[in-house]
Amino acid sequence: QMKDLHPLVIFITFPLLFLFLAMLLTYSLESYAHDFAGGKKSLMVVLGWQRGMAIHNVMVPIAYLVSALAVLLRLVPWSITWPALLTLPFAMYQVWHMNQIAGGAKPKWRLLTLIALATSLVSTYLFTLSLWIR
Repeated sequence: QMKDLHPLVIFITFPLLFLFLAMLLTYSLESYAHDFAGGKKSLMVVLGWQRGMAIHNVMVPIAYLVSALAVLLRLVPWSITWPALLTLPFAMYQVWHMNQIAGGAKPKWRLLTLIALATSLVSTYLFTLSLWIR
């Protein structure tokens, strides 16, 4: 009913959007070769695997930096943001594992996709819970 969006909506939605897009990139990486050969236009095929992995590795830290910046600028209270920051170690594992895959290491697809899903969903849950409790 307001003409402008409340800063909470913007500074909570942006990090979650970045984590969701990173999760989509993670999921489409496993089937990249099959999708590419079959002509399926997944997000990773459109971007290319190298660019897609690089974008993933940038979006994950940006999600947490936006949250931290919102707290530092006092746009979002610390009490709402800190629970979602608990997923940071899992997010950093995603980035580390993507770098390992880009370097030629054997991927652990099940673990990587589970961590990507958990990071996105648990962050969403913790933001929602902290808004509800506060």
